[in-house]
Amino acid sequence: MLPSRIGEKFKKLKEANQKALIPFITAGDPDLDTTKRLVIEMERAGADIIELGVPFSDPIADGPAIQKASYRSLKAGKKDYWHCKGAEKDNRGANCSYDIL
Repeated sequence: MLPSRIGEKFKKLKEANQKALIPFITAGDPDLDTTKRLVIEMERAGADIIELGVPFSDPIADGPAIQKASYRSLKAGKKDYWHCKGAEKDNRGANCSYDIL
């Protein structure tokens, strides 16, 4: 079985006795262009892995901040996974050194 990029990241961090910085944002909040810029800035700030949340209409398991972010993203027209996946694909094409969940 081939190791995943995320598994490899954790392995390297463990070998260096370091912790992972894994910020979370909701994709498309307030728009995908901002999401793309934020992902690049999170990498520059030292993020090891970036979690992009996919907005959905009934985020009852999430707290109020994520609920509001999902609502704003949906209101801006980011209605499904594939809109958000485009943000990840665009950033991966920029020679990123981080992993995206």
